[in-house]
Amino acid sequence: MSPRRHVDLSTAVAAALGRHTAIYGASFGVGIVLQLVNLGVLTRYLSPSEFGKLGIALVAAALLTVVYNMGSLQGALSWAFGAIDEGELDEGEIDEATRRRSGAEKRRALGTALILTLAIVGLGTALIAALARPLASLFLGDAGEASLVLLVAASGASGAIWRLVVNVPRLELRPVTFAALNTARPLIVLGISLPLVIEGHGASGVLAGTAGGTVLAAAIGLVASRRSFAFTFSREDVRGMIGLGRLFIPIVAAFWVIQNVDLLILSKFASHTDVGLYRAASRIGGGLSYLVSAFLMAWAPLRLTPLFAAAEESAGQSRLASLTTTYFALLCFGALLVLIVAADALIRVAGPEYREAAPLIPLLGLAFLASGAFIVIYRGVRMPGRRRAYPRMAVLSAVAFLVAAFALTPPFGAYGAAVAPTIGFAAGSVGLLLLARRAGYAPFDWRRILVGAFAATACVLAAVLFEGLGGSWTVVGPVIALVAYPALLLATGVISWTELRQGLEVTRRAVGPSGIATDMTGKLESLSGPDRALLRSLARDGASPGEVAAASGMDAADVARRLVALLRELVGHAGGGDRERDLWLGALLTSDEPPYEREARTRRLVTAGIPAAEIDALTQTMERLRFEPAEAWGGEPAEKAAEPPLAAVPGDVPSPL
Repeated sequence: MSPRRHVDLSTAVAAALGRHTAIYGASFGVGIVLQLVNLGVLTRYLSPSEFGKLGIALVAAALLTVVYNMGSLQGALSWAFGAIDEGELDEGEIDEATRRRSGAEKRRALGTALILTLAIVGLGTALIAALARPLASLFLGDAGEASLVLLVAASGASGAIWRLVVNVPRLELRPVTFAALNTARPLIVLGISLPLVIEGHGASGVLAGTAGGTVLAAAIGLVASRRSFAFTFSREDVRGMIGLGRLFIPIVAAFWVIQNVDLLILSKFASHTDVGLYRAASRIGGGLSYLVSAFLMAWAPLRLTPLFAAAEESAGQSRLASLTTTYFALLCFGALLVLIVAADALIRVAGPEYREAAPLIPLLGLAFLASGAFIVIYRGVRMPGRRRAYPRMAVLSAVAFLVAAFALTPPFGAYGAAVAPTIGFAAGSVGLLLLARRAGYAPFDWRRILVGAFAATACVLAAVLFEGLGGSWTVVGPVIALVAYPALLLATGVISWTELRQGLEVTRRAVGPSGIATDMTGKLESLSGPDRALLRSLARDGASPGEVAAASGMDAADVARRLVALLRELVGHAGGGDRERDLWLGALLTSDEPPYEREARTRRLVTAGIPAAEIDALTQTMERLRFEPAEAWGGEPAEKAAEPPLAAVPGDVPSPL
């Protein structure tokens, strides 16, 4: 593999990851704005004490969602796709669970998962409804609050259905649909809940809006993904989902404990007012969770693509893991710097009674970054047995969090509770790193990460010093600190000028048409007229090989093979390919299957011996041709020698066309 090809593949992976992250990030950006609007309104209609009670009710709803989805959601997504948020399966498990699964089988599996989820939430909600008054008396001290318990149950149930439905387009590599659904849900929830709160319904109005809006958003998601579900029930799929889902139960439980129980522990040692302040700071600091989620959600399905496989084949798993974790760490440092210098301004979104919550915002933001770092470290280390180590380290994180929370919250109040999640995830991350080191696997560039951390720390200290000067320095100082961070990264060599140029190239490709540059006019002009017409029909016009064959008099299989030969010529790959493999390559390049089914077909070709790098090169060239301007296909064709005759196709080779 040439150095240039290595750079191109790494850039292509970064562009694809950046493009999907940007799409998710844009959607989450809307979510952040709506969350701040929601926070601004609620904190003006609810006192800190009432807001604290609402926070506890929402934690209870989130707990129900996690319980309803416990194992079944993760098992279903792993059974169908092989990639979820909490961690992917190892290679052998992916082969067994997903690579042999057809599109019809995936649709059946997702339909089974939906029916199973509906049954679970139905039984759970019926049980809570029957016990609503005793539960209200036990947890709220008033049996008359049974309606609030029912709303919590409805919110939890709708959330469980939503989590299944919304993840389908993401794992099918339909980021725009996923982003649209994630934007629609908070809009609908806000549209229902805010009028209810303004009319005086308080926490009940928020819960009613959450439940109703989530149900409507899930219904929209089902319509958008209706072709992905076959509404049948398969016991075989249930057994497979349970077998895979049980592996994730300790992970999901540990993450939920760390990310939610801090509020409950604080409520035992502090007033509802303090809990309300903590909740407000958490909603603002939680904006960093959107950044982390956008990156992780984009990464998981892309790791199963041939593009990612080709980059790993070219650069090596360790090198790619090192680059990914380094850039993720530097991005997190910058995001945390923004949160620190802007905390006093951000808290003004909430009502005047919440101003003293500002110092909590960076601490809670750091907790969300720590959770992302834990997952990134897990995905980065490819040591033997990492899949078994992950749940153990997740449980270790939860135990460390609980110890820290109960030790620090009584003497330090909200600050102790805010620091505890970071301590928990740090313990698990250190455990993974020690296991990787023992296995002789150390993929991380610690020098660059540590220098980046020192640069961010220096910028924070500078911002504090500038603000201490008073006057206009309270505004100018933070701006200088933010500008100084990337400058320091360049000055210290943490980011080289070459990487900066590559980053600009990644950005250009990420925001361009499909992230692909389009300037192949010269190469197209060198082709013969028939070849150019064939490429135009297949690549630009989207015709099938059968349609081109009917118009040209060629055999459809020969059209597919000729397409592959021409793409190789444009790419600059010397030599011809195996006729049987070229037939399947042509079928892949002209397929109109959903993205996840194309990826499954691609993996089969890689297993058959076709290099992932070659598939990626042909796929990217096909995409480039799709976005070529009309004038690129014009002009007089060049005179060329007669094309070599095509050998006969063995009669026992099935045609995929």
